[in-house]
Amino acid sequence: MMKPKIPIWLIVLLAFSFLVACNIKVAIVPTGATSLPLFPTPTTTAAPTATLRPTPDLQCTKTNCMDACISKIASMLKSNGVSPQTKAANPQNMNITPTVLAIYDVQGDQLGSPKFMPNIPADLLSYQQNIAAQQAVWNFFVALIPPDQRTEVSNFIISSDGKGGMLASVQQNLDDPKKWALNVDIVDATNPRNLTFTLIHEFGHLLTLNDTQVTMDSKVMASPLDMQLQAQESSSCPQFFTTNGCSQSNSYINQFYNTFWTKLYPEWSKINAQRNANGYFTLIGNFYQRHPTQFVTPYAATSPEEDIAESWARFVLTTKPQPDSISERKTLFFYDFPKLVQLRNQIVYGLCNYSQNK
Repeated sequence: MMKPKIPIWLIVLLAFSFLVACNIKVAIVPTGATSLPLFPTPTTTAAPTATLRPTPDLQCTKTNCMDACISKIASMLKSNGVSPQTKAANPQNMNITPTVLAIYDVQGDQLGSPKFMPNIPADLLSYQQNIAAQQAVWNFFVALIPPDQRTEVSNFIISSDGKGGMLASVQQNLDDPKKWALNVDIVDATNPRNLTFTLIHEFGHLLTLNDTQVTMDSKVMASPLDMQLQAQESSSCPQFFTTNGCSQSNSYINQFYNTFWTKLYPEWSKINAQRNANGYFTLIGNFYQRHPTQFVTPYAATSPEEDIAESWARFVLTTKPQPDSISERKTLFFYDFPKLVQLRNQIVYGLCNYSQNK
């Protein structure tokens, strides 16, 4: 039997996911050691100064704002089924490591003074110096996510890998698992649809991988590509073992895994152990094509952690679906938790209010 040909768009998307799959779990350099860049400096192309444009005003009252906002958001996010986070991946940027431009300490809603990194490429200097654009992205994140839900965010990192690469990530501090950093590529933070979906996706990682949900394994975190070490450490975990560590039995990620991933996991884990990039792209592409109705986006098929984050973003930003497929049941999964339904309402109202006030 001939193997199905994998579309080019899926190869590009999966190449992107292969390179950034571990990025949400790597430890950030402690605050006191940020005088040098955290990543090597890449070569990038010049681009105009970044600005954040809010979505158009929504006319709604307190009684019908939720329906109006969800309707508007669903229209904003309507696409060909590819997550806005991954749709913009640029093949030319696949081997570029982001350049850190600035690091901020976070105190509640406020940012401290930026710590500018030295030796920035000339074409990124304008982005580094555009504090107003950086503040605008942070203000948008603050408007979306309630303050009691982002207490773990202790640093805000501005970086870039050039146009069309990684838009955002979250990173757990290896020395203090209660602390996380939000990392945003300021060059790509100009599209409100992409930025909205991506920030909510990244918050999904904070929600499902924080220290109340997962006990961090420092050895695995320090060596995220050591599959033998990960297998060794996971053998002592009676629940789902994330790439951060052992999940709690009642954690969202463990319940999600037990509901949707137990049958798929043996097949997926063999693919995930593939370290050759070309082999991985082919295998994970075929994996998604064998199970397209089980994932809300192709990117969701790259791991249970990305699956729950993509499903979370879909839950927040779309109306309640019918349980006609496993992917839709993954969206419905969050409705079983009243606290998450309330949090969804808060995020949507935050987006509506931000849109109306601009």
